[in-house]
Amino acid sequence: MNASSVFKTQTKKMYRICICLFLSLIPMSQAVMAQGLGAVTGIQVYGDALILTTGSDIVVFKACTDNILMVNYRPAGIEDPDTLVVANTNWLPAGALIDTTTDPILISTAFFGVEIDRNPLRFHLYGKPVKENAQLLCEERSAGGISQNKIDLATSGGAFFGVHNRSKGTLTSPSGGTVTAGNQGQAGGPFAWTNQGWGFLADADGGTITIGSNSYIFERPASDTKRDLEFYLFVGTPKEIIKAFHDVTGFPPLFPKYTLGFMNSEWGIDQTELYNDIRTYREKAIPIDAYILDFDWMDWGSDNYGEFRWGPKFPDGQS
Repeated sequence: MNASSVFKTQTKKMYRICICLFLSLIPMSQAVMAQGLGAVTGIQVYGDALILTTGSDIVVFKACTDNILMVNYRPAGIEDPDTLVVANTNWLPAGALIDTTTDPILISTAFFGVEIDRNPLRFHLYGKPVKENAQLLCEERSAGGISQNKIDLATSGGAFFGVHNRSKGTLTSPSGGTVTAGNQGQAGGPFAWTNQGWGFLADADGGTITIGSNSYIFERPASDTKRDLEFYLFVGTPKEIIKAFHDVTGFPPLFPKYTLGFMNSEWGIDQTELYNDIRTYREKAIPIDAYILDFDWMDWGSDNYGEFRWGPKFPDGQS
């Protein structure tokens, strides 16, 4: 064998070794992300919370109330602080029944039942305790399910609402939407609910929700500040689902009393016109309790929508 053949043979061996080393360095969490979680290897129960381990990962199922189920996937046991989506983490006892002697593991409240398969770990959400012949609302797919940045659910179908506040069109969200702010204030939130009796909220400030005829997928970008995936499932009537949503995110404050009075709202205005309008109201004895300014008041367009300060149209605004 000449020197050239020896060199080529050694190069091929080195190439195969590098490939093997590269594959061995791929984190296990990426494999989990592609295949879903494996078998349950540990079980703990604390009050209304069921804590399951699968290898180095942890999945927490917690009945926050009798119609709110929190699911928290912690890759390698990591739990980061909540985003601003979640306002309430202190819950009163929900009185959930958790049975770890069976396969599947069972969680039951007056509103919902959950079956959790042991191998592989997959959950199934029902509209009533499982023993009452309840309707299946949603469940993890056997070939997917929970991963670090995605949850893939099979659903019972139905009309979905939420995800995005469109400026036009129907109220339903048949295909989902993007979790992001819109051009004219249309807020795309990580929340959707269906007339089949359940809703979904992700603790995330970005991502996408994709809805199919019998599927619901939430996916978010990878983040160094929120590595665990936490989401909430709400069960009940539309009114009960919306209340449960606010139980997690917080309730909006009541508007001040003056907002129930007479108001003038205007776009395309400056300080001089504002003063003239208010003076006219007073001179003609027309009651007015508040004056609403559109974005003209702010330093609009100077630094990518972060300019919540008085702009050049209102030179005396700071005073």
